Amino acid sequence: MWRSPRRALPFARAAVLMALFGGMLGGRALAQPVRESALRPPNRDFREISPPDGGPFSEMGTLLEKTLFKVDVLTLQVRVSEGTAAKLARLVQGRKYSDELADSVAALVLRERAAWARIEFQRNVSLKQLVDGIRDNMKKAVEAGLLVEEDFATITAAMPVWFAFLEVEGASRGDEILYRIRGDSLRTVYRTVGQEVLLDQVDVGPERRMAVLGSYFAPGSDFRKGLIRSLFQRDRESS
Repeated sequence: MWRSPRRALPFARAAVLMALFGGMLGGRALAQPVRESALRPPNRDFREISPPDGGPFSEMGTLLEKTLFKVDVLTLQVRVSEGTAAKLARLVQGRKYSDELADSVAALVLRERAAWARIEFQRNVSLKQLVDGIRDNMKKAVEAGLLVEEDFATITAAMPVWFAFLEVEGASRGDEILYRIRGDSLRTVYRTVGQEVLLDQVDVGPERRMAVLGSYFAPGSDFRKGLIRSLFQRDRESS
């Protein structure tokens, strides 16, 4: 699929943008590891971002629909490690979904330190829509006490820089964002439907892990209920 070259910012231009943006944010933002990691050449070894293999209860998925007309916006898959999957299986097998059980599932996943997530866009989305959506769900993590306000402000302020290549055309249907969590490191990859890598960066810090998992599993998140319900659906299908 042909893509306009305007979508892929040269690394030199990205560096200038980051330097300028970092200057506007102040000293703390300039110290964030993302400023350095974003300038590295893309690491195309996708074995490093492959999902953990933990069996049927390691995977959750949901479809996000927005607007009055239930327009499909994106699908989200989350996978966890074998150890966490075994605990989730014991929680949900033979039981029906409830808010109390959902809290227990979320608590387990939020402690996960070997997770993988994949977003696939189901329609074209502008940069503003993408950033606003991530910000709204990350705010739920702040409200739940999973992420402090200062880290929320730093991360969300930097997002328009990370995804600056979407400013002209936005995200296209079939594009994907991949996340791989290992301990307190978070690798983020943006890949187009044509397999072009436009972003590949690694950030370190517990707040990076929680920014992703908290956005998905905090109370009130757009994704929490659908992800957790998918585990109970999987149990029904396997029984």
